[in-house]
Order: sequence, then C-alpha cells, then structure tokens
Amino acid sequence: MRAIQGRRRKLDTAQELLKFTSTVILDVLEGSVNLDVGRVVLYGVQVQRGVLETATLADRIDAIEQQVALQPRAARGGRW
Repeated sequence: MRAIQGRRRKLDTAQELLKFTSTVILDVLEGSVNLDVGRVVLYGVQVQRGVLETATLADRIDAIEQQVALQPRAARGGRW
C-alpha cells in the first residue's frame, strides 16, 4: 500500500488516466505494487473512465441542445 501513497493526482482527463494506468502497470511489473492492489486500482481506473466518458457525452449533448435552441424555428424545419 505504501507504494501508491503520495501518488494522488486528479484523474479527470483521459490523458491523466493513461499516465496513471501506465505507472500502475509498470509498478506491478517491477513488484513495487502488489498484484491484487494493482487489480483493484486498475478496476477503479476503468470505472473512472466510464464516468469521464458519460460526463463528456453529457457535455456534448448539452452543447448541441443549446445550439439547436438558438436556431430559429424555420431553420429547424418547423419542428420542435
């Protein structure tokens, strides 16, 4: 457990998740992080990735909805 202490960083971007995942994998391979700890951490990374993907999609949908709302009704084919 000490092997991963002090390594807390924000894992709120795909790039940060990639860096962290790479570090954990290398640490497990060199033996400084226990295999079971590595498994749990990498599972957590997988969950975090899903959360990030969902948040990104929600942001994109919001942006599209805002663009559509700003368009005149005629430009939308008279629908909505």
